[in-house]
Order: sequence, then structure tokens, then C-alpha cells
Amino acid sequence: MSEERYDILKLLGKGRTGGVYEAEDSRLGRKVAMRRFFSQNDYIKVSDYEDEFKEVAQSLSSLQHPNLLRVFDAGVDEDGAFIISQLLKGDTLHNRLKEGALSSWDVWDLGHQMLDALSTSHAGGFVHGAITPGSILMSPRARGGYLYVILDMGLSHLAPLIQGRDSILSMMADPAILAPELFDGSDATEKSD
Repeated sequence: MSEERYDILKLLGKGRTGGVYEAEDSRLGRKVAMRRFFSQNDYIKVSDYEDEFKEVAQSLSSLQHPNLLRVFDAGVDEDGAFIISQLLKGDTLHNRLKEGALSSWDVWDLGHQMLDALSTSHAGGFVHGAITPGSILMSPRARGGYLYVILDMGLSHLAPLIQGRDSILSMMADPAILAPELFDGSDATEKSD
């Protein structure tokens, strides 16, 4: 199904839970981002998670905020689960910080935008649980400054469906900044974010 509508153009990045690709939406004639989830456990079948995956993806698509990546489509096909979202230009906060510290204004702006986005996601029932500089995109604004966008909201809900409950800790980029309650096996809360 996805192969008929979405043509993969190139790999943008690969992580512990899957790959993100630039793709062309042939139906609407626009470029999008496609996240493909890896299934690392042979004992988890598509039928085990398909309905819940679609339900979570539908809830994600209802989150409308400029600092949250907009979800356009999701599904499960012969290659597994995928999510289609907006494709933004920019670089991650992680890569930007390699160049040096942000200005005090940029730190304030980043904090303001992220807290507003998290407030919206929490109201929609989503806790991130593992925000890192690598999960925040800095997209340049025409008027100056940046639009900061959380790239992987919902990942902590979706990855365990496909890869099993044990994938939560293994998918985190940096355990040193992980909320302590996650090490105890507890679920992430708003306070975790």
C-alpha cells in the first residue's frame, strides 16, 4: 500500500527503532518524511500490534502545534509499520550544540517553545519520556531565529508495540539524561518530560 503512494527518495537518518526517509507523496505531490519501524523480535507479529499502532498514530495526528511534527498518515504494510509526517528543513539541536553554546535569547526561546509543545502533547495524552538534543529540530525562520520542533513524539508509545516492552530503555539515545523512574520500569509521566 505505502509503496504505491510513497516513493522513498533517500535515507535521512537511522536509529534504534527504525529509519527516517525523505519520500514523495505521489497522491498529493509533496515531499514528506517516512519513519519505518524495525521489528527486532520475530515473535511479534503485525497482527499483534496493527490496531493499537493505528489508534496511537491517529491520536498523534490530532496533536496540532507548530513545535510538534505533524503526522499525515500511518499504516502497516508488507514491510511493517510506518508513519508519514511533514518534512522540515534544518538540523538537530545536538548537531548545533557541537558548534558551541546557544545565546541566552535562543535558550529562552527554545525553553518557551518546548514547554508550550509539551503542554499540548500532555493534554493530548502523550508523554515523550526521553527528549534529547537529537530529538529537537532547529528549523530556520525567515524573520530570524528558529522554530524548534520535537521530532519523535509518540515514539515511546509506538516502539514497544512493534519491538516489545523491553525496547523502551534500549531506544533511548542517552541513558544519562533519562528520567530516573524509567530505570525502575515505571511509565514516564509529565514530570519525566
